[in-house]
Amino acid sequence: MKQGEWFRQMFGRLKKRKPEKSDYLILVLIGILLLVIVLPVGDKKETSKQEEEQKEQAVQQKKETVSGEELERRLADILSQIEGAGEVVVMITYKDSGTQIVEKDITSQSSTEEETDGSAVHHTKDTQSQQTTVYDEAENGNTPFISQELAPRIEGILVVASGGDDPVVKQNISEAVLALFPVEAHRIKIAKMNWQEGGQ
Repeated sequence: MKQGEWFRQMFGRLKKRKPEKSDYLILVLIGILLLVIVLPVGDKKETSKQEEEQKEQAVQQKKETVSGEELERRLADILSQIEGAGEVVVMITYKDSGTQIVEKDITSQSSTEEETDGSAVHHTKDTQSQQTTVYDEAENGNTPFISQELAPRIEGILVVASGGDDPVVKQNISEAVLALFPVEAHRIKIAKMNWQEGGQ
């Protein structure tokens, strides 16, 4: 019997006779069952939407990632604008090459068992979790999807400037570098540029 026919028969019976409490109870249970069926679908849609947003953010972060050489060039351009700095060359050394965080789907299940031993009741909780790697569909599903890329940690910064022997210029360069990078002050070295190599 099809589901639609069953509902028609049920409502037909209710019309013919006076409804009993059990009939109302059945209708309430059917309503609850329909709610239980519909609600998880909404949660899945919301979860997939959040996952899509996270993936878009990760792609955007990849696009915004600056190479080491580009970062050095940009820093040199900025520092050369400081009064008295003159021509500037920058070298940045790193502690590592950065970290890529692979997207994982995590599913977990938990179950609770209750055992009665005489007058005492013992509860046992068992939790299992499983992780599976998410693969990038844009790369034919063969490459793990990188959800986040952490930039390499900076070891030290060397700044060679034409005005590198001026204490005020040194102070200004040091403060500018400290404002831009999470590096300790003693990891920044500022030196005067050789006039011949600097081309001046």
